[in-house]
Amino acid sequence: MADPTIDEILTEFADHINGIPPVRLQRRTLVDAVRDVCYRTWAWQEEIGPLAVKSGIKEYEIIPTFKYTRPIGIVWLKYKNAELALDQYELEGNVVTLSFTPQTDIDEGLTLKVALEPDKSNNLGTIDESFYELTRDAIRNIFLFKLKTMPARPWSAPQEASMYWNLYLADIRRIRSQIRRRGRKVEERMYLKGQYVI
Repeated sequence: MADPTIDEILTEFADHINGIPPVRLQRRTLVDAVRDVCYRTWAWQEEIGPLAVKSGIKEYEIIPTFKYTRPIGIVWLKYKNAELALDQYELEGNVVTLSFTPQTDIDEGLTLKVALEPDKSNNLGTIDESFYELTRDAIRNIFLFKLKTMPARPWSAPQEASMYWNLYLADIRRIRSQIRRRGRKVEERMYLKGQYVI
């Protein structure tokens, strides 16, 4: 399977929707659902680099491979192949700032793994295949929850919505457990950065 598009995912979820919400609303709700899953799990990850380090420069721009995404956290960051502690860098938007000033130029001095989420443009075209395989159920359940809690719409269904919310919470726990088993220290880093939520 290739990286799925938003439209392919909407087609996959279509059987679960009573009534037909406008496509634009469905797309916006789906991107919001993906963003929610990303924020709660840090499951969409990408390795960036190696980046050239310049003497005297502390700030480096991060450009994810997937269009319309932005980094929300750093899973790990290596400087000269040594992993840095959490207090040795900070992420603000698409820029990582080191807490120290490099003294020499290093062609391949910085490598990092970032957690991604869709940016605020709602233009997300494709989703990373491995992320989608891990989070498909969670995305579907929070997407349906969001649609079914919209008031006074043909597709509204508050009783069904609570079922999808409970399924979503179980999905989030499962995803975090799978990430832990893979040896990623995502939950601990999320907690230390003050972003551990459910």
